[in-house]
Amino acid sequence: MLQRLSNRLFFLKPRSGAYAVVDRWFGALPVSRKREKVPAGSDEMYVLEQDLKAGLQDPNQELVLDSIQMLGNMKHIRSTSDLTRLLGNSDLLVKTYVWQALLRLKDCSVLPAVSEFFESQPEVPRELILPRDQLFEMQDELIAGTVPSI
Repeated sequence: MLQRLSNRLFFLKPRSGAYAVVDRWFGALPVSRKREKVPAGSDEMYVLEQDLKAGLQDPNQELVLDSIQMLGNMKHIRSTSDLTRLLGNSDLLVKTYVWQALLRLKDCSVLPAVSEFFESQPEVPRELILPRDQLFEMQDELIAGTVPSI
């Protein structure tokens, strides 16, 4: 459901002379309201990339994480410098999202940092992990979902 003052990135398909979202979970994704100025007539994927990069400056951390994830899902972007700048962030959750995005973009330069991160992590007793602990979920995703695909 759309809320006032929220922005969504829609993925639509034609249906019965109109348009419908491709599926209920990933058809309308939340995005930052921040936009980048681009030259008129720019390629649509370039505009999307620039808008997602502008979203990296959003004050809402969830929208920043969404922007990082969507940039990684683009498979190819013109520059990863905006993402790599975020590696200086002290927030470990932001770093794990950036590592995953860069690995999805086939940037293997972060592998030593990812390896060092995992080697430095103590084993966490399963009974201490909360169901919605995003940092541990991202650790699992980095190991299981991203690294083997490289």
